[in-house]
Amino acid sequence: MKLVAYTCGLEVARSLKANCPGVQLYIPRPEHMGDTMRRFVADWLQGREPTEQEIKALAIYLGKRTRYVRQMMRG
Repeated sequence: MKLVAYTCGLEVARSLKANCPGVQLYIPRPEHMGDTMRRFVADWLQGREPTEQEIKALAIYLGKRTRYVRQMMRG
């Protein structure tokens, strides 16, 4: 739901939750969606070079290792 809220807005995520009770949605994890993950990281960094602390925070948020985040940012 984080990805839905980030991509479509918080109101859409809340509306889905309120109006579709019991409906199961399959939303693939970001690591299975390379292009989507790259766009998310680019938006999060807003075109600047990340600090080591930001890389660690992003890795924790995505549930990945910092090495993976660095490799993904390189392309």
